[in-house]
Amino acid sequence: MAKVYGYARDFLDAKSREQLSVQIQKEQIEAYRLRALGTEEWVDCFVDSALSYCIQFLERKAGGALNSVLERGDHIVITHLVCAFASGSDFIRTMGYWESRGVHVHLLQININTANQINLAAMRLYPWIEQQLRELDSAHMRDSQIQRIGRTKAAGFHACGPAPLGFKIIGPKGKRKVVPDHNERDVCKLIRDLHQGIGTRNGRRFSPREIYFLLWKNKVVTKYGREWGLKRIKAAIALAEALTKG
Repeated sequence: MAKVYGYARDFLDAKSREQLSVQIQKEQIEAYRLRALGTEEWVDCFVDSALSYCIQFLERKAGGALNSVLERGDHIVITHLVCAFASGSDFIRTMGYWESRGVHVHLLQININTANQINLAAMRLYPWIEQQLRELDSAHMRDSQIQRIGRTKAAGFHACGPAPLGFKIIGPKGKRKVVPDHNERDVCKLIRDLHQGIGTRNGRRFSPREIYFLLWKNKVVTKYGREWGLKRIKAAIALAEALTKG
């Protein structure tokens, strides 16, 4: 009797992790197995880590272990291409290798079952599957970027995006750090004082909207050269309060 195996991979990308968690992949594999391969012997689902995204399938820890136990006539169930293959070329090479060994692959994302000769012939029509392979490569580019950002943050450097309120970014690209922006913090404290009536005539308290027009009239802009919006003014008040308490 032929054996049935599943394969899943964890994800770095939070969105992919939510949509294609290992648990969801296993549930989809199990549902398909019961529906299409219920008479065959189920063995196990092999799972690789998120960081294996850039490693060729046959060289991965779980992928290699799965490949080592496959025999002619066995079945592999995979939910999505991005779960299993490192690139379009990895997909083509690995699928060709399994075909030569007589192993049947069930790709649920594109509804392909290589045990079916019509499905197998359809899969060989590269233009038909080209879009899926482009999406596969794009997904791995996102994984690579997420891993790069993680390494940058782990080294204590700023990875991407603007500096938070009250901070600025210094240093060369790749080694930028976030440090306090004392000029911006002084403006935040001024905004807080106006809002609380500290140092104003008769202790008058200014509303955020009044502060907005006051800053606009005096041409006080943010570190990015833009106007101080109401949300930023409210955030400045909160930051100045936190700095005072600290």
